[in-house]
Amino acid sequence: MKKILAIAFVLVSLPLWGENVTTTDTSVTSSAQSSIFVMPDAATIDFSIEIRQSKVDNIMARADEVMTQIKKGLEKQGFKYPLAYAGNMSLYSELDYQSNQLQYKLTVYLRCVVEDLSMLNKALDMIVTPYINDPDVKSYISGISYIVKNPAVYYPELREKALATAKTDAENEALALGAKLGDPIYFSESAPLPGDYMYYPYSGWRFDTQDKAQGTPLPRILVTYDVYVTYLLLNQ
Repeated sequence: MKKILAIAFVLVSLPLWGENVTTTDTSVTSSAQSSIFVMPDAATIDFSIEIRQSKVDNIMARADEVMTQIKKGLEKQGFKYPLAYAGNMSLYSELDYQSNQLQYKLTVYLRCVVEDLSMLNKALDMIVTPYINDPDVKSYISGISYIVKNPAVYYPELREKALATAKTDAENEALALGAKLGDPIYFSESAPLPGDYMYYPYSGWRFDTQDKAQGTPLPRILVTYDVYVTYLLLNQ
């Protein structure tokens, strides 16, 4: 398996754009978004464990044994959040045509948080390798999401730029109406919440903006910040 090394943040500022400007007789409302591309510094691995047993009584015990083995192995390697449930379990029966016996299959959906990208390949190996030759247990990787652990470090700059854009758009609208922009009377903002990264990856994949200069196949992550401001309209 090819190694993926830890990579430092690379910042790429995007142009700002005003999204909406609406007016009433006494106010003008402007919304704007600022954004920046950053390199991921962590990842989540979504995978499933599939257990097959001829007796349903044994299947939960075997599943617990397998998950405990994976959890302890990852913890031993220093993984802080080795396992979390990522979906409901599924259990159903099917006929094994070779033995002509009823088989039960339990699938457990799990997630592992990798806070150090240099450990990503080790996590993948520990999830998959132990069960390659096990006839009763299979593990499947369903996806890897690259994420930013703490996008809040970019918020002050992004907030300032978004507010500047919103104000400029509002001033232009007021000027077109022959009025003057007054003080803000309402303000709201939204951005990804730090701390939720272990369950929800931030924003989207952008393979068209890979950082070729760093020689990495990893996608940069788009961190966005939205503002919504209402200003008074004053007569000239």
